[in-house]
Amino acid sequence: MATKAKNSSEDLQAEEILLSMDDGKFTRYEKARIIGSRALQIAQGAPLLIKLTKKQLEELKYNPIEIAKKEFAAGKVPISVKRTLPHEKPAEE
Repeated sequence: MATKAKNSSEDLQAEEILLSMDDGKFTRYEKARIIGSRALQIAQGAPLLIKLTKKQLEELKYNPIEIAKKEFAAGKVPISVKRTLPHEKPAEE
């Protein structure tokens, strides 16, 4: 029975982490990596995921980093973060 309780508490911890990630709670390093990756995609010609007028694009000076920041703030960036819990081994791909 003790192992069952331990597993369920571990499941709850994993679920809490997934929920916090869905709430948009990223570390500053994760945020920088997501925005940087998306900015690279935009710079290489990927379509924008938010609607921006020509005036807005001119205000941003067509800067892919600033566009990626706006997409991130709108929650439209299709990049996810996989975290490993301290008691887990990193997944090998």
